[in-house]
Amino acid sequence: MEEKEKVAEDCVFERDAFMKRVMDDRELALEIVESFLDDVPGRLENLAKLISAREEQGVAREAHAVKGAAATVGGEALRKVAEEIERAAREGRLSETAAQVPRMEACFARLRDALHDFSGKGTTR
Repeated sequence: MEEKEKVAEDCVFERDAFMKRVMDDRELALEIVESFLDDVPGRLENLAKLISAREEQGVAREAHAVKGAAATVGGEALRKVAEEIERAAREGRLSETAAQVPRMEACFARLRDALHDFSGKGTTR
């Protein structure tokens, strides 16, 4: 794997940072991953609905939750997009949030696949 590809992959899932956060407890890590994968798809769906409804506070709240969840599992790319959406919503720039939804969904899909690989469940494409 080329260095450039490794850096891009690390940005999707920072495995070492995640394992350090859970003190190398694989069982705990797997529980957190399962919870993340159960929770975040619904949050992304709700976020899209809130953007369509132009509910700035709701958008900011959901984006903040996704940002925190992504940070917990080491999903840096998803965390960054969620942070951008949260900031735009808080500043009243909802049109920018709508434009970020496809990017957020793509970041989640890559992170989901990386987390499935990490947990030994393979990918669901």
